[in-house]
Amino acid sequence: MVSATANRFLVQAALKKAQGIIEREGIIQLTLRDAAMFFGMLERPPKPKTKLRKAISSDLVNSMRSTVTSTPRIRVANGNARFSRSR
Repeated sequence: MVSATANRFLVQAALKKAQGIIEREGIIQLTLRDAAMFFGMLERPPKPKTKLRKAISSDLVNSMRSTVTSTPRIRVANGNARFSRSR
């Protein structure tokens, strides 16, 4: 019975550590200045160049669209904006 409890403890500890790593690696931290520039580019993107227009029309880009399934989350705290993908 003791080994089952120890095993459960180890599994829970590993799971907690893994969740922390996944959360940390899924977040991009930006300064307010960089966040403003990021959102500015989203609101007013530059006109696409010829190479980009060709890439957008390619099958590779079209197949990649189906793999993007998560939605970005944005947090602003202590003067920093944090972006992460929801699961």
